[in-house]
Amino acid sequence: NRLARSDPGTALGLLPRLLSRPDMSPGLRGRLERDVALGAAYDRHPAALAALADVPGDTSDDEVWQWRARAALWSADYRQALTWIEQMPAGLASQPRWRYWRARAVAATQGDAAAMPLYAEIAGLRDYYGYLAADRLHQPYSLNAQPSLDDQAAQAILAAQPGMLRAHALFDCSFNDEAIAEWANELSDATPAVKVQAAHLAAGWGWYAQSIATLAQAGEWNDVRLRYPRPYAATIGAASTLTQVPGDWILAIMRQESLFRRDAVSRAGARGLMQMRPSTATYDGQLGPALAAYNAGPLPVARWLPGHPMDADIWIENIAYGETRDYLQRIFEHIVAYAWARDAEPPRLVSLLPQIQPSLTASAGN
Repeated sequence: NRLARSDPGTALGLLPRLLSRPDMSPGLRGRLERDVALGAAYDRHPAALAALADVPGDTSDDEVWQWRARAALWSADYRQALTWIEQMPAGLASQPRWRYWRARAVAATQGDAAAMPLYAEIAGLRDYYGYLAADRLHQPYSLNAQPSLDDQAAQAILAAQPGMLRAHALFDCSFNDEAIAEWANELSDATPAVKVQAAHLAAGWGWYAQSIATLAQAGEWNDVRLRYPRPYAATIGAASTLTQVPGDWILAIMRQESLFRRDAVSRAGARGLMQMRPSTATYDGQLGPALAAYNAGPLPVARWLPGHPMDADIWIENIAYGETRDYLQRIFEHIVAYAWARDAEPPRLVSLLPQIQPSLTASAGN
């Protein structure tokens, strides 16, 4: 398994010798074939498609099915991608991710007209794949936003509770962990409706991380303006002017990285609102690779760049780190939401994600 991840070419060459051993059980054979095939797919090895096809059915779990489709997309084998997507377990195939890629594969093999109804099924979703589908149909994005009830009287009663008084005071003194503990204890038996009012209350205090988290606990996803606050306006404006990076992009990264906690520190030593590390990398104006490097570091991203220009959606789908892949998709969702929340026309993902270029110029700095 380690060899398949660090040197998939060598693992592919060694696999037939291992499989020929007389003491090799069927279960272990399947595990070895699965691990080597996935290692080849993560590394975009030319033999990945054939190796994935050879994985036995009883070891073809969701990871195998997804990387079969991804490897086929990377190789521009849309017919094979469509076949594998249509053979996925129903629960997997019904996800917006694979409904979008099924439509893309149908468009490539049967024409745009055949794919349009498939895109239309997900184009109204408020997520990355819904926006990509809307781009294919040249339709406006649908954020399905609905403001939640803002009950000032209920918030005043809630704010007067002893636990909330303590939480507010602790938050104001930057004792965030203690404030969260008081908040959680006070709302432990609260209904979703009460939690929504608590989220409004926290936003009024400037405690945006807790407001967003509490909305999620309440299952309130449609109050886009409350879920996408705009703190630190002066600082972000100055940073945007200095760097020529749009303010919405900065807010999107802050929201994903720290949920606006100034004291945030990661295990890797990244700090503050944007979770900056001591060194950073710049990527030739390519937003996708730049964001990927922000999350995974520049060296993995350099390995992931294609050998020829490639559609950005295919490149992102084939990022080997699931966390980084999801990170990019969330950032693009946030950029769209932040534009909408300030009553601006949201940028199109098709414009944010031009083709990924193989060349890379990296430079380090503070």
